[in-house]
Amino acid sequence: MPGPPREVSMPRSYPPEFRRKVLDLLRAGRTVQQVAADLQISDQTIYNWRRQERIDAGLEPGITSSDLAELVAARRRIAELETELAVTRWAGELLREVVSPKRRFEAIAVMGGEGLPVQVCCHVMGVSESGYYAWRSRPPSPRSVRHAWLTEVIREAHAASRGVYGARRVHAELILGRGIAVGHGQVTMLMHRAGIKGLPGNRRRRPVLRCRRRPTWSIGCSPAPVRISCGSPTSPSTRPGRARSTAASCWMPIRSGWWAGPSTPPRPPPWSPTRSAWPSTTVTRRPER
Repeated sequence: MPGPPREVSMPRSYPPEFRRKVLDLLRAGRTVQQVAADLQISDQTIYNWRRQERIDAGLEPGITSSDLAELVAARRRIAELETELAVTRWAGELLREVVSPKRRFEAIAVMGGEGLPVQVCCHVMGVSESGYYAWRSRPPSPRSVRHAWLTEVIREAHAASRGVYGARRVHAELILGRGIAVGHGQVTMLMHRAGIKGLPGNRRRRPVLRCRRRPTWSIGCSPAPVRISCGSPTSPSTRPGRARSTAASCWMPIRSGWWAGPSTPPRPPPWSPTRSAWPSTTVTRRPER
């Protein structure tokens, strides 16, 4: 029956001072076996240290300690660059899906202005080098010229308002004040591209009137039990503008329905956002006998 797997121990690292002490003991006349038994280290480790010392002194061919340290640092840096390159490739693929070729050409122009090779930039951005040079030599379109002119006009209108106007007021200023035919969406797009914003408005919430009970028909005149008030017994489904015999309270946000009996009730007060003007829910009008 096989036993449990043996644990593989990692090679032990020793400080340079300890290594130098071991080599001094060897130069003093001690043997490798004696030093290994006294310090409890392996013989092969001591042999490797002595061989590396001879290589550093130029007595044997091989890689010196300084070159070996540089090689380890270079390998570590290569691993980091490979990781960054993989991330850059993923970012480039995502960028190609959401950015149009014209925008990529603009990004390549910026990177080329910073000293990066255009050929590498075109390869990373997924466009051809000939297409980039054709785009750079092409004159600007009338649309881009108009956008540039409108952006400057928008900057002037925004600066004249001391930075208060947003897209709506700037659009009104261009149409009414300056007579420029431009759409609201175009103004919003150009302001967003130029980073122009107005001051935020006062976000005060409007008071919401909430009733505990919905207005219902009074008992004795409702065509159906607990029906929502929407008309009168003579014309229960007409609009308030056409219902001649409908009480005005049936179309008002009050707490409870008014009596719609044989006698005509007094006209309720006009609608008011304050609750003090609402009719009382505890008082019930009864028909005159």
